[in-house]
Amino acid sequence: MNLDVADENLLNSWFRVMRFKAQLRDILDRLRKQSTVKALTGGKQLQDDGEWIGIKGTHDFWAGFGFSQTARGPECYLWVEGTIPGDRRSWINGLEPAGVAAFEKAKEYLQFHRDSDALNFGNLVQGNSRFVFVERLVGSLNADPEAVFAWLQERAMELIKLLDRVQADEVPKERPISDAGLPGETAVI
Repeated sequence: MNLDVADENLLNSWFRVMRFKAQLRDILDRLRKQSTVKALTGGKQLQDDGEWIGIKGTHDFWAGFGFSQTARGPECYLWVEGTIPGDRRSWINGLEPAGVAAFEKAKEYLQFHRDSDALNFGNLVQGNSRFVFVERLVGSLNADPEAVFAWLQERAMELIKLLDRVQADEVPKERPISDAGLPGETAVI
């Protein structure tokens, strides 16, 4: 059993981390309350296990922050993921440019976490498409809560658009009845 020395540096770091964590929670709470995101999450409370803090929802939706000790050192990164029914590999090309970049960046973090069950590697999960988007909390995102919120919201909206696209594909379409019906009649297919 070990116990670090509770010196001023350790305790000051503790309080800085707790303040930082509260700021991340505030961003996630705002995201959670967005009507479009709330439709996925049902307004569920934030989850925090120390290395991950985020919100969960239907379709394996998860949005939040991860913390890892990588080869570059300690990192905090934004993570949004969700599972879209069916094989949607061809839909990657329809993502927004920022979404494509985050989709590609996710590969590094998925590999770090030894997680290959994602569409990012061309893989399906039980015939479904798990999209994962990641961005490091550095550069223009660092210390800018509005930029962090915007990134999380944009990626969440991208997943919601994909889910809406699936639902639109499943809505029965009308087509003209050829031989069996009267001219101008339609049938639901």
